[in-house]
Amino acid sequence: MEMDDDNDLLPSGYGIIEIQGLNVVIIDTAVYTCDALFNMHEIFL
Repeated sequence: MEMDDDNDLLPSGYGIIEIQGLNVVIIDTAVYTCDALFNMHEIFL
C-alpha cells in the first residue's frame, strides 16, 4: 500500500475528521473504505 509507511494497514496522512493526536493516521478514511467495499459486496452479491 503506497500510503502505509509503517505497515499498520492504515493510510498515513491527514484524514477527513480531525481528532487531536490522530493526525498522522487516516483512520476515518480506512473505515469509509471498508464500508464502501462491504456495500459493493452487498450490491454485487
